[in-house]
Amino acid sequence: METPPILPRQLSDIDLAENGKSSRRDFLKTSGAAIAAAFLPASALTLLGGQVAEAHPARLALLPAIADFAKNPYAQGAVARLTALLQEEKGTPFAGFSRSTAAGTVAAVCGDTLEFIRAYLYEESSLKGNDDCLKAIIARCDCIFPYAKHVKSSDDYLYQDQMSEILLMLSELMPSKIDQARLAEWKETLAPIMQALYEANAEHLVVSQLAKVWTNVDVRTIAAITYGGMVLSLPKYRTLALTSGLRLMEKVVQADGGVNYSDEQNDCFAYHPVFVTTLARLWQVTGEKAAHELAAATQWYVPVSTGAFGIPEYYTAPSWKQVWDLSGAAEAAAVVVGLTGNAYNSGYLKHFPPPASLFLASFYKDGVKPESLGESYIFYDQNIKGPRGRNGSYSFAATGRSTLTSNRGKSTFVGCMVVDDPDKLPDQAHGFAVNSALAGVGIEVTTSQRVDYNRSVPDDLVYLVQRETVATTASPRVGALSSHHRLSAYQHTASDWFVTEGWLLTPERIVGLIDLHALSDQLACAIKGVLRFVSGVGDLGVARTFEKEEAKEGEGQLAGPASVTYTYGALKARIVEHDFADVAVSYVNTFNDTARKSGRIVLSSQSPGVRMYPLGTSHFFVAEIHPTRFAPAKSIKRITDMSGIVGLEVVENSGLVYKLLVNDTSGVVDLTDAYKDVREDAQVHDAGESYRLSCLPPLAPKPAKPTGKLAELANLTSLLDLDGSIAGVKDDDSPEDKLLLKPYKHKIIISGTKKAAPYKPVLPVR
Repeated sequence: METPPILPRQLSDIDLAENGKSSRRDFLKTSGAAIAAAFLPASALTLLGGQVAEAHPARLALLPAIADFAKNPYAQGAVARLTALLQEEKGTPFAGFSRSTAAGTVAAVCGDTLEFIRAYLYEESSLKGNDDCLKAIIARCDCIFPYAKHVKSSDDYLYQDQMSEILLMLSELMPSKIDQARLAEWKETLAPIMQALYEANAEHLVVSQLAKVWTNVDVRTIAAITYGGMVLSLPKYRTLALTSGLRLMEKVVQADGGVNYSDEQNDCFAYHPVFVTTLARLWQVTGEKAAHELAAATQWYVPVSTGAFGIPEYYTAPSWKQVWDLSGAAEAAAVVVGLTGNAYNSGYLKHFPPPASLFLASFYKDGVKPESLGESYIFYDQNIKGPRGRNGSYSFAATGRSTLTSNRGKSTFVGCMVVDDPDKLPDQAHGFAVNSALAGVGIEVTTSQRVDYNRSVPDDLVYLVQRETVATTASPRVGALSSHHRLSAYQHTASDWFVTEGWLLTPERIVGLIDLHALSDQLACAIKGVLRFVSGVGDLGVARTFEKEEAKEGEGQLAGPASVTYTYGALKARIVEHDFADVAVSYVNTFNDTARKSGRIVLSSQSPGVRMYPLGTSHFFVAEIHPTRFAPAKSIKRITDMSGIVGLEVVENSGLVYKLLVNDTSGVVDLTDAYKDVREDAQVHDAGESYRLSCLPPLAPKPAKPTGKLAELANLTSLLDLDGSIAGVKDDDSPEDKLLLKPYKHKIIISGTKKAAPYKPVLPVR
């Protein structure tokens, strides 16, 4: 039998009139007493320490002042949007929810409800005291709270903080405008939900370490518990959230403002604004200084992480969250400008229409001069712990963060993208400005013949990085990354497939070597080298196809049947050298869609089915990826004539020669022979160099490594130190060991600098 939908109740004039028959205090005496007795065990409460007195926020905390409301673009945009929504609902009333409505949809309605409440209350709002606005608030609450009571899912965290805040604002700012029976009913719905949240998260928020944190969930839970405790007069909720909860959030903020997605995974544009806006609102409501400081500490994430026109990338995001959608960070940037006056966030905001939000309007700051990092740079990004760069519309990065305490792994170390001018996009792009992106590159080992590549994390695909040792370099002219790691399937233990990678990132291209070895006999279907490209998702972006160019004899180091070039939109990929049996292309979906706007270049071993790959099985490939507006490198070759070294030599058309030398051993390698032909004007860059732009804050000091018993415990889980370096080996080479290359580290030698043309971007971008 079909379940009935959750619909708004019909409103009468009585519903909109003041009802003073029951007070907030009477309600709490009758319905809150039993809940207040349902405490956690004493052992858990001991961890929380003393309790704070019951706090009722001042009106100004819940409804902060909006400067120059009539000229505030955020405020005026919000009121215009809400007015239009009310006009629509005069003909078609708010439809309510069904029991199959997604929690994300409920979250969006909760967001609208909060904005309607603000519009109803602000003196300068044209919707101040508007009956239609009040009806819209009540109609939505009549659906939100029954939904929360009767429909349960793992995604309920998406709206629970907003639901608690709605009830807090109605109780504190509009008690005479809402029928008291309704308020009591909604509070009765909220009470067990908050109690369950409190009991489920108390121990987690108090004792969890970084590996157990899911920031996107935890920060909303902290807000929900805080507001719920204020509504229900249960100060222990607020104590837990604002002490232990915020201390836990301190652990996830990186030095350049990024926030750990989970365990040690990189931040993601789809979720970063949630962290910033949730904490900013928590600070407004509670006055908690730590919440303000945490939100302000994110101020550099948006400026350093975006490319031309403020477009974000997803090649540094976790493997399961490369959504490649229109997610931006205007909300986060607006908050940061309000909290810190950061001019680079103001520079980001100039690329987008003003966000229509009364909440954000309270942070609006006029007169902050917009700044940008420039159009041509390479620097060390502390969020991804690796080099990040841009050259006009071309952006690139290499993520050196290790995930040693997790079995989720990373799907790629490098990525790049070319962005089109948003004002010149074709209609079918629907506003998606990424022309094409290298979303990932690496080795895949299939364990079945029917891998579903349209799933974000296939179970029968061994391709994620585990137990990695990573080294990075960021200099003004070039970046590099080298890694030694094992492969695994998602949330599986590391396998005996061992991979060495070495990558050079220059202003015009990414060049990499990937080398696979089997450390023991392995059952598998096929071994593949894969380059994954994206040009859109769902209705967004333009579906692209690969155009193949065969290598021509006489092209120097690129001649021969193993070399092949594919063009995908504004990017070219050259397979310079490899030992696979075949190279082909295929098309798959990008992220939970069916549009097939993701292309794959696949080098395969052509196995007929599951078979045993013996100890020592190996495969390699060398690839170059660059924008079509740049010429390919003059020559690229593997370095194979030095014992203990894997590497690359890249000769640019400008005359620059880059040599990447990667120590492929656990011992020190003598580089005397490598320096025999090095010119006097050569530059040498070591692993660990971390060049920074002058406008960015200096490098944060590294956290202290464990000693004594803690060090013993750390070594039980990994032979590596917590940051992925080899135990006992210093990060920086001292001047006297110029000719020595330390274990699993690399050096870059750049020659030909005197005759090389100065580096300038080719195309101007706004």
